[in-house]
Amino acid sequence: MANEEILIHCDFSENYNLKYAEEVQSYHFGGSRQQITLHTVVIYSRAHENDLKVDSFCTLSESLEHGPGAIWAHLFPLIKLYIDNGVKLLHFLSHSPSTQYRNKKMFAFITNGIYSYFPELQSVTWNYHEAGHGKGAPDGIGGVCKRTADRIVAQGSDVSSFSQLVEILKANCSGISFLEIHACEIEKFSDAINKAEVLPFKGTLKVRQVRSLRDHNTLSLRELSCFDCGERCLHYTIGTLSYNSVTKSYASDEELYIFDKGNKAKLHYYNVYSESSSDDDIPLSEWKKNGQLAAEFPSSRSI
Repeated sequence: MANEEILIHCDFSENYNLKYAEEVQSYHFGGSRQQITLHTVVIYSRAHENDLKVDSFCTLSESLEHGPGAIWAHLFPLIKLYIDNGVKLLHFLSHSPSTQYRNKKMFAFITNGIYSYFPELQSVTWNYHEAGHGKGAPDGIGGVCKRTADRIVAQGSDVSSFSQLVEILKANCSGISFLEIHACEIEKFSDAINKAEVLPFKGTLKVRQVRSLRDHNTLSLRELSCFDCGERCLHYTIGTLSYNSVTKSYASDEELYIFDKGNKAKLHYYNVYSESSSDDDIPLSEWKKNGQLAAEFPSSRSI
């Protein structure tokens, strides 16, 4: 990893439930607790040529949204810290839930949206874990934060509000940097992403890495991560997304399929007639001429 590159390892921690040191039974076992979102991040960078620097972050929000808009709202202030220091290439590493990190809205933002916020960037890659591959560094941050808050509650203090939780974590977790993310910031990113053009890709669940380059308006999708190739990977490419079309190319390059976004005619069925049906006023041959679907069953066969 060069000096102009950083690796951002991120994950949503399980929401934290605010607690009191002493609780009545109805509240303790009830479902009315306020929850707080924790998005944990570990960023790897090089301060010098041979010096690997590791920074731990936790962004907190009262909004329980975990979609693409929330992801970028949580990541935006952290990326800005490093862009100001001359970073030009971002590598992301995360799990691969289709409701959060790996979906068409994220693909569209990685292709163009992120460069509108950070024009200094030259390239972005997002790498996805396979499901069930164990815990990572961000999970450790989430565990430390929630265990610290629970310890404070066990010592007799209340953690009953968002601001209290933030203050307690800042005072007791000196190795982690904490930032507050407001709901209005999440809504801003969500609105921008929802207004942008998105394109579906058949085979999203097979994608393990995506790569974009500034001003190229395309996204390379790969079944395994590859850092030896540029925009077009000769080893693991399974498709390319652009704003004009969706192109899926196989590794052999023997076939090329283009999926248009236009509406396709859907197949419908109308009525099913038997040989003895008195409602069959239209001959079967006429149905076939009109391009409609008809099925004929023997009268002796029960349906």
